[in-house]
Amino acid sequence: MPIIEEHKLIFQHIPKTGGTAICRYFNVDTDGHQHIGHYYNLLDSEPEKYPDWRSRWCHFIVLRHPVNRFVSAWQMFK
Repeated sequence: MPIIEEHKLIFQHIPKTGGTAICRYFNVDTDGHQHIGHYYNLLDSEPEKYPDWRSRWCHFIVLRHPVNRFVSAWQMFK
């Protein structure tokens, strides 16, 4: 999902784990469920805007119990 520039964070969203709420909290837009390589390529493509990002930024994910995540997805698509 998003790059949170203000806090130097990369959020890798796993569906049905509260990612939308996290994006709202940080007031950032989402760009879907992208692989972490998508964000690395994006940051690497603008070295003047994101200098030394690999040594200064963190990335994070939010995990959820797999059964709860499955039930949530099933209820959403039902």
